Amino acid sequence: MRAQDAGLVEAARTKRRRLETWLDEQLRAQSAGGRRRQRDDFLREAEQQAAYQDFRDLARGVVRDDPSEGFGFLLQLVCEELSEVLPGFLVQPASAI
Repeated sequence: MRAQDAGLVEAARTKRRRLETWLDEQLRAQSAGGRRRQRDDFLREAEQQAAYQDFRDLARGVVRDDPSEGFGFLLQLVCEELSEVLPGFLVQPASAI
């Protein structure tokens, strides 16, 4: 759905328009060779980057002085959650490997 059809307030409409412009640029900038990525591929990538940035903003104490910039901690949280939800999902700490 395009920004003008989404019924958004002006600030959200402006952000949506910038996202759509960025997606269009990514599609145009693809090299001629290789696999052509779709608009949804770029959108998923942008959403993942935004979610990780949100995590880093919320967890500044965890990210500070961490060589993985919080990614290791986030991965640990995800694996712990999966171990509770999926029976038999075993996660060993990196130090045990």
